[in-house]
Formats: sequence, structure tokens, C-alpha cells
Amino acid sequence: MSLIWYYHPEHTELSMRVKERFLPNELLASKYWDCVNVACIEDKCYVLNLNEYNRYCVRETSPNLFEHSESVGQLKLLLNRNTSSVHHRPLPAKTVGNQNIFFCRYVYDYRMKRISKNPSLTNPNTINAITTTSNM
Repeated sequence: MSLIWYYHPEHTELSMRVKERFLPNELLASKYWDCVNVACIEDKCYVLNLNEYNRYCVRETSPNLFEHSESVGQLKLLLNRNTSSVHHRPLPAKTVGNQNIFFCRYVYDYRMKRISKNPSLTNPNTINAITTTSNM
């Protein structure tokens, strides 16, 4: 199976000062793709961009978070009035555990030991990732 590697910030060789800036559930993408045996796959996880992760967090909070007299449909029409081309990728199903939902804002270059802003925030291939049992 082909997959892309993601790093937890604490598993990188970045300085402690840089590592402290990352949020919980944040991963760093790499440019490293690999093919692994399916038997090595531990579980499926979802890696979202920051906007998708925020939408996911709002969805998981109480449905009474927003108290407004207008219906949700009418509010969506108001918000999307001038942005009819906005298309959101579907969020992970509600049956997916929170421990398998992550987000990514940066790419980690493990050779140069530095991070850069993620240029593919809207790349549809970044939503599904695989957690493997092997450590790097």
C-alpha cells in the first residue's frame, strides 16, 4: 500500500523552542512516500488542513453552540451568497475516534531538519493517512 509519512513534532529534530509552538493533534507532513505491507498497518487516521480541523471541532461540540433565530440553511445561504464555488471536502464520519483525527499546517524536511508552510492545504489526497507500527 502506498502512503505518505507524517511526523509528530516531538519525533523530529527541531529545536525545543519550535516544538513548543505546535498544537495538540498537529502533525508535520513529509515529502516521503512509501509502500508498506498491509500487515504493517495498525489503523487508519485522518489528516485535515486547519480549516477542516476547525470545522470538525465545531461539529463535535454541542449542537447548541450557536443559538440563532435563523435556520441553519438560511445562515449557510447568507454565508455562501458570494462564494457559490466553495466546496468542502467531507469530514470524517462521527464514528471515527478523536484519537485518529489530526491536522497539518507544515511540511517537515527531515534531511534539512526544518519546516515549511504546507503548499497543498487543499490537496484532496491529504485527508486519509495510515498509522503504521514501524518507527522512524
